[in-house]
Amino acid sequence: TTDIEAYKTALNGTGKAYDLYNRDNDPSALSYMSTYNLVLWAEGDGILAYTENLNLTSFLDGGGRMVLAGNDFAKSNTSTILLRQYFHVQYLQDDPGYRTILGEPGEVIGNDETMTLAPAQSPDEIAESTLYPGSEYVFRYVASSKAPLGAAGAAMKYFSGDYAVVFFAFNLGAVPSGSRTAL
Repeated sequence: TTDIEAYKTALNGTGKAYDLYNRDNDPSALSYMSTYNLVLWAEGDGILAYTENLNLTSFLDGGGRMVLAGNDFAKSNTSTILLRQYFHVQYLQDDPGYRTILGEPGEVIGNDETMTLAPAQSPDEIAESTLYPGSEYVFRYVASSKAPLGAAGAAMKYFSGDYAVVFFAFNLGAVPSGSRTAL
């Protein structure tokens, strides 16, 4: 499943209307994003262009809400203001080798859900930023028997007084639809 297909399947399941925008057609799409309260950003594996970083930080500064998912996004953007100061996340390592993720107990997004990523993925491992604390775990990687691996974060969220971000350190298309209920 591609990331776009995963997003479309999840959004279609809500029964709510949505728009699909291909930023490859216009990467300076701040004016387009700003008309929405929530943006779901499927990053894939790439590094954000400078204008994309500016657009996303400006969108968040304007009170935006964002869900961003991307394999190697943290690795590729580890020194960006977006990852560190807006997401309040730090990159730990590329592909920790774990494929099972467990939602944080009581967490509204993960809610103790267990999912297995497709084997061909290379997700990042993330943790709360030591310089910009305040993010919370949504999903953690699991070693075995539903035992979370400490700071082995797979997804995190950060809510400021002005904006909100949920960051998945893997592609949503990596979660087989049969094991996905929360996403």
